[in-house]
Amino acid sequence: MLLPRYAALALGASLANAFIDTSPFFLFSTSELLTSLPQITSSETVTKSVISQLSNCPSDTYVVVSQPGVHAEDYSDRYAASHLRKKIQAEDKRIRSVATVTDVLGDINADTLVRAIEEKCGAALLRVDAS
Repeated sequence: MLLPRYAALALGASLANAFIDTSPFFLFSTSELLTSLPQITSSETVTKSVISQLSNCPSDTYVVVSQPGVHAEDYSDRYAASHLRKKIQAEDKRIRSVATVTDVLGDINADTLVRAIEEKCGAALLRVDAS
């Protein structure tokens, strides 16, 4: 069975322990991406980099996740968010690219990323509210 290529983004929008107004950012993909980001950077830098990397539509499916109230410490325990953690740590052999930023300054607007993927890749939006 062929698995579809996909990219997933997990966004946090809260306070991190080390810096005020920071949150983690994770990107993982079954496609080869060249994304390399510093561990402390602005939300604008992350957004521009991700949109640039995804502009050639390397995947069939994109998942954009926004998790308000999350910070990097929430992912330090091996039992916390274990499925996401396995993807981030490349324990899933289908994952070919991983990019993480521990401290993103400011909020990443998930809707901006979604709109860019819709416009550049012709993707359809399926919104799920887990609140």
